[in-house]
Amino acid sequence: MKRRMVFGVALAAMLWQAAGVQAELPPLIPREVLFGNPDKVSPKISPDGQRLAYIAPDHDVLNVWVRTVGKNDDRVVTQDRGRGIRWFFWAQNNDQILYGQDKGGDENWRLYSVNPKTNKTRDLTPFDDVQARVIAVDPKFPNEILVALNNRDPQLHDVHRLDLLTGNLTLAAKNTEGFIGWDADHNFEIRAGVKTMPDGSNVLMVRDTADSAWRTLTNWGIEDAMTSGTVSFAKALNRSVTGSMNDMIYHAKMWLIEEELSPFDVGFKLNEMPMSALGYANPREAFRKLADARDAIKGGNG
Repeated sequence: MKRRMVFGVALAAMLWQAAGVQAELPPLIPREVLFGNPDKVSPKISPDGQRLAYIAPDHDVLNVWVRTVGKNDDRVVTQDRGRGIRWFFWAQNNDQILYGQDKGGDENWRLYSVNPKTNKTRDLTPFDDVQARVIAVDPKFPNEILVALNNRDPQLHDVHRLDLLTGNLTLAAKNTEGFIGWDADHNFEIRAGVKTMPDGSNVLMVRDTADSAWRTLTNWGIEDAMTSGTVSFAKALNRSVTGSMNDMIYHAKMWLIEEELSPFDVGFKLNEMPMSALGYANPREAFRKLADARDAIKGGNG
């Protein structure tokens, strides 16, 4: 009898403590906070630095907004009323904002342009069951972009030069090799492509000019497929060079953190590596993030 009383008291105490813990739990986070639209996201400055574009809700649907830098004249420039706009970028001509949208989640992305002054929207890739992929944008070609479309073969994307003013598409590279990715040089010519082999490895092919035959430059196995890829064409001397991203990051961290070189010096050292290149006009910009990481590491150790 005594044992039963002790057990009952212990059980009651446990239930009382559990009830106390339950009572002290914080309130549930509203679903709107976890899954609702952000207030503002993806800010991007126009190439001339005069305007700021960003994504924000309009009638509870994500759209692109624009404001003049230094002013509070925010205005919505797109009118999507479906799934919302998730990504966009400024055209280098400063007169157009380009964004992608599919239909009902089919991932057949169409590329649209909108004039931020007039809100006039245009479908630049008006093809059914075709997916558009932006390949390259270059300040030297402000009214053009390179876009890949699988309108010839659903399994392969050909690269086209798209005139943003007229909407005209000109074939820039026919996908005869089974490429899954492309790279353009600084003359806006398609000069590199990556294709996946049956064993999961990747092969990087290049050509000397837009009219030359493709040749294999290098390859990497399936174990490196997620961490390797093309870097870019070097602007200096127009060299076609690529390399392992892991190798570049390793050397960049070593020079930045251990040898305490400036991002400027690291940029030139990496550009001298036989299997790496910078796709940036200014190497300091390319490695600014790594420099910030170095400062954060040094600050944490201090």
